[in-house]
Amino acid sequence: MPSESVPLLVDATRMTGYDVDARERFIVWNRQHKSQFFAVAIVTGHLRWHMVIRAMALASSQKLCPFTDRATALNWCAAQRDAARA
Repeated sequence: MPSESVPLLVDATRMTGYDVDARERFIVWNRQHKSQFFAVAIVTGHLRWHMVIRAMALASSQKLCPFTDRATALNWCAAQRDAARA
């Protein structure tokens, strides 16, 4: 883990949709910034989006993980950080 790389928590619980424009914006943003984050936790209650997030992880070779609640996502981020430091 590079010293400047950190885990990121994205709280998407207030998102009501994920259209083509949103996807394209995420792809562009992710390409520009993914080196800054060694793990990304995404919180959403949309269970179908969990499949999309897992597919995005495979396609981008990134550690992206979906969660239904923020507390579990925060714990995962902390565990990823601790594992990277070990």
